[in-house]
Amino acid sequence: MPAQTLPELLANVKANPDKVLYGSAGIGSSTHLVGELLNGAAGLEMRHVPYRGGGPLLAALVAGDIQVGFETISGVKPFAEGGRVRMVAVTSKARNATVPQLPSVAEAGVNGFYATLWEALFLPKGTLDAIVMRWNTAMKKVLASPKVLKRLADFGLEGIPSTPQQLGAQIEADIVKWATVIKSAYVNME
Repeated sequence: MPAQTLPELLANVKANPDKVLYGSAGIGSSTHLVGELLNGAAGLEMRHVPYRGGGPLLAALVAGDIQVGFETISGVKPFAEGGRVRMVAVTSKARNATVPQLPSVAEAGVNGFYATLWEALFLPKGTLDAIVMRWNTAMKKVLASPKVLKRLADFGLEGIPSTPQQLGAQIEADIVKWATVIKSAYVNME
């Protein structure tokens, strides 16, 4: 793939509809859905090639079996630093502090595009609000720790604290967003 930037990649894919192959960590994986989200948002026709995890996906990308791949920063960064693959953008809303030279997909021209993986602490249904808030306060302290932030950054991650209400809203929004991608791309999750 000769593209050096995301706009060049998008132009190449549009000039070669249904010829550019993108790899994912498997059917229905987050990396598969991000590829389909980009196809829809940018009006692309990349063909999906599922692999059995991020390792085989990266091996295929390095070998040139596929032209595009979607993978976590921590997974792909060593290959990029070694000159074996080229990172052109991050899928988060804004640039990631661990690779500040990379624009977000939205910043590079696909307005409104973002897709992030997130993790959260969940407690059993019915847990008293006071206990939920105690855990929330404790997690905010952990995520403010320079040691924790440094360790997360080592993996290309960012610690972003939220409230139980914000988490609930994120879950609801993601259910709608990803269900729409699955339906529009005819992703068979069986």
